[in-house]
Amino acid sequence: MNKARVAIARKLLTIAFQILRDQRAYEPRGIGTTTTEGASTISRLS
Repeated sequence: MNKARVAIARKLLTIAFQILRDQRAYEPRGIGTTTTEGASTISRLS
């Protein structure tokens, strides 16, 4: 049961990061510092 939970959580995390990456790609540059902060934290995690 634990392995199944870990697998589901891992899949949800990868999907969430892909969605965040796609949303950031569509945003125009120069809005603020939040987009660059998100990029640095995500790149550090992966």
